[in-house]
Amino acid sequence: MAHAAAGPPVPRATYTPEQVNFWRKGHVMGDPPGPRSGAASAVVDGKLYMFGGYGGNGRLNDFYEFDFAMRMWNRIETRGEGPGMRENNGVVEYQGKLYLFGGYNGSSWLNDF
Repeated sequence: MAHAAAGPPVPRATYTPEQVNFWRKGHVMGDPPGPRSGAASAVVDGKLYMFGGYGGNGRLNDFYEFDFAMRMWNRIETRGEGPGMRENNGVVEYQGKLYLFGGYNGSSWLNDF
């Protein structure tokens, strides 16, 4: 299955809604993730956590945190055997923990948890 791209990657930016139908570009600090599509994300304790996706040259299994209060990105270095590279997977927060399911690794659809 080929990956469908919607066009060239958009420059790194964060947008925040100020009012209905109005957005403004916001400033962020830290180590932001590269351009991607199909990343999974969820919010836990006021922080956004993002995993994987498709980065133009292939699937990713990197893990990032965005602190809304500090407006700062951090790459999280994980230990142990984590999920493999994938895009279009699901992730939910339950009782302060993240649960990731499925996705596409470039050759097959996954059903791991």
